Amino acid sequence: SFHGGALLGDLSSVRRYRRVVRALQKIVAPVGRLAIYGSQGIGLGVVDGDVDVTLRIVRDTFQNTTLDPQCGEQRGSLRDRQSGQRVLLGLRQPLGQAGWTVVRAGLGGRMPVLELEAPGGCRVDLTVGNEAGIAKTILLARVVAQCPGLAEAVVVVKEWAKLRGVVGQTKGYLSGYTWTLLVVFFHQVHPSVAVRPLREWLKQFFGFYSIQMDWKQDAVSVRLGTLCRRSTPGSMFAVEDPIEPGWDLGALLSEDR
Repeated sequence: SFHGGALLGDLSSVRRYRRVVRALQKIVAPVGRLAIYGSQGIGLGVVDGDVDVTLRIVRDTFQNTTLDPQCGEQRGSLRDRQSGQRVLLGLRQPLGQAGWTVVRAGLGGRMPVLELEAPGGCRVDLTVGNEAGIAKTILLARVVAQCPGLAEAVVVVKEWAKLRGVVGQTKGYLSGYTWTLLVVFFHQVHPSVAVRPLREWLKQFFGFYSIQMDWKQDAVSVRLGTLCRRSTPGSMFAVEDPIEPGWDLGALLSEDR
């Protein structure tokens, strides 16, 4: 079964998200079950933001489905990229028949994704077997829950980044997940800085990253909760993924960003 948390926005928005995911679950039911993850599932998403869902495969159903004729031989590696690509490609037809629009098929990245628009306009990002994404969501939910007001700070910073056009991996900027990690890390390093009043907290947040940090030498590590020295000096942001420590979330930034 799919699950959700306290979504940002009023009750009508919450109901809308849940209704959309239920409708999507009916379409993908022959293949597996959906799980909500990401910001919208834990109250850290911006208003009208995309909903992230991943498809957890029910292996026994493949012998009874035509969505992916090759999956009978690939069941042991469903989480790899090629298997995810095949499943998503096989879902395009039933999604279209149900009135869903595939806005973008991002099948070449580390985690293949279909960016969808439901009838009525709600945006949904659909992946396959993104257990790491679920683990990251659980981690952030636990950390944010320990500090009253931190969730509000996350949303404000992400909204700021969105309004200024400096968020989104497909655009060459930090992802919303990475912006969240920056907020969490600032709190870890400076736990005595009160989140409220938020205006003063934001001054110190941006001051920390623009003035105090030496990005050529320092790296952000929520996993360790303290400033770390980069293994290789550079000019870009270095932000460790706490669930996938070998992955630098800031590596995609170019000099002009």
